[in-house]
Amino acid sequence: MNDYADSFQHFLEGFDQAIQESNPLKLLNYSIKSEFLQLLSLESLMKFYHLEQEAYYMDIEVKIEALKQIGAKALVDRTLNKIIQSELYQLMQVQGNLRRELAQFERRYRISSEECWNRFEAGELGDDADYFEWTGLYEIYQANEVTLQRLKVHLK
Repeated sequence: MNDYADSFQHFLEGFDQAIQESNPLKLLNYSIKSEFLQLLSLESLMKFYHLEQEAYYMDIEVKIEALKQIGAKALVDRTLNKIIQSELYQLMQVQGNLRRELAQFERRYRISSEECWNRFEAGELGDDADYFEWTGLYEIYQANEVTLQRLKVHLK
């Protein structure tokens, strides 16, 4: 029984570290384990403990599959959806800030960010620091839009 106590202590320490790091994959891992500790019988908990020990070095996809195999598909789906929703919310906040910064440049120079980016890439705008900043922000904004669309596709 000491192994289980040590494992639980290790679990709590790892969970605290995942929170401090704001690491979504680690948080997923610990969130799933946390809900299981509340739901599983002792026999299931022991089975999960052994699966967890075997899966310690596996990547997250394999861990998720192992959880699904012991009947936790709904829990995995709920947890993943919570993480995706959290990431969507954070990214939408970032996008709002970027839109405001881009709008300032657009008002100042009276062209759209897309037109600025196209003209800058074509070498038509010169080397002014504003153009470097503006196009950099626009590239980040565009990349974030792609990420948002990918996340939304996976939200159930």
